[in-house]
Parts: sequence; structure tokens; C-alpha cells
Amino acid sequence: RYIASTISRNALETALQSRDFSDLDLRGLQADERDLAGLIARRAKLRDAHFERANLSDADFSEANLSNAHLQKANLQNADLTGADVEGADFSGAD
Repeated sequence: RYIASTISRNALETALQSRDFSDLDLRGLQADERDLAGLIARRAKLRDAHFERANLSDADFSEANLSNAHLQKANLQNADLTGADVEGADFSGAD
């Protein structure tokens, strides 16, 4: 189940299907244990998002706001975090 109160459910479903979160405001998104390999999230606002144990391999988080995000035990192999704000993010146990 995905929860993001800042955009409509239809917009969220479209973003999930296309795996493109670029420029979206998804603060507080709940996406624990999801397969989001190849996700494109350039400049996305993902503050306080939950990606615990999610597959984020090959994801592009360049210039995204991941401050205070929960990424414990996430698969981040080959993920691009160039220019991302990761202040306070929890990467414990992440690959």
C-alpha cells in the first residue's frame, strides 16, 4: 500500500506505473518492501518517506530531497544520489 497525501491517488498510480516520481511532492510516502527498481525520482520531494526493505536498485534520486527518509535495509545498488539531500536519512543495513 502506498500513501502520499500531497497528490491525488490517480497521479500517484500513474507515477507508480511509469516509475517516474520526478519533481513530485511525495513527502511521507509509505513504500516499505516495494519493488521500485529503476525508479526515476529526480528532484522529488521525499522527505520522511519510508522505503524500508524496498528494492531501489538503479534508482535515480539525483537532487531529490530524502531528508529524514527511512531506507533501512533497502537495496540501493547502483542508485544515483548525486546532489540529493539525505540529512537525517536512515540508511542502516542498506546495500
